[in-house]
Amino acid sequence: MKNVIEILKNKYSENEPISIQDIRVALPEYTRGRIYQIINELEERGQIKRFDQGIYYIPKKTIFGDSVLDPRKIINKKYITDGENNYGYYTGIALLNAFGISTQSANIVEIRTNNESTNKRTVCIGKQQVIIKKSRAELNNDNCAAMMILEIFNLITASEIDSKDFSRVIEFAREKNLTSDKILQYSKDMPAKAAKNFIVSEVNNVLASR
Repeated sequence: MKNVIEILKNKYSENEPISIQDIRVALPEYTRGRIYQIINELEERGQIKRFDQGIYYIPKKTIFGDSVLDPRKIINKKYITDGENNYGYYTGIALLNAFGISTQSANIVEIRTNNESTNKRTVCIGKQQVIIKKSRAELNNDNCAAMMILEIFNLITASEIDSKDFSRVIEFAREKNLTSDKILQYSKDMPAKAAKNFIVSEVNNVLASR
């Protein structure tokens, strides 16, 4: 069993969500039935812990006992990114908060993702409620950042544009090498409001001058 846990530790960090599929990929020589046996044995030894159905993690030992997996890590991996590929983004108040456009707090997180086929449903990950929405278009590394920016301008009203600080949006766009033209090429996948609000904003004025 030592070899198995070492394989998992070499592939996954402590407090990182590990799905059944991840374990099967890491241990291709084992049958599905044997993998479940291994998981049970590792759980009994305290070497891995079950967070939720089909989700495990390697706990970190602390002076207070074993660490607890942060639900946000599962949310990110399942719906946002695997670290290399982007397939979702936060929307609603969480998105506006991330860019300093709103100070409201939201108890329920909203996400748009490729990994959802329904227009909207609510799931519970740990104790965190999450509203999952089907992505407006197939998200990938090329369009995800631009779609996030357009989503921001879809969430606010025209009357709010002049009163909001978009400096962090501009900084983000520059980090992603986005110009106004690059952003607007994805506006066809958004409600018309998004492009309309973006065009009259400071963000468009700054990025159009690049």
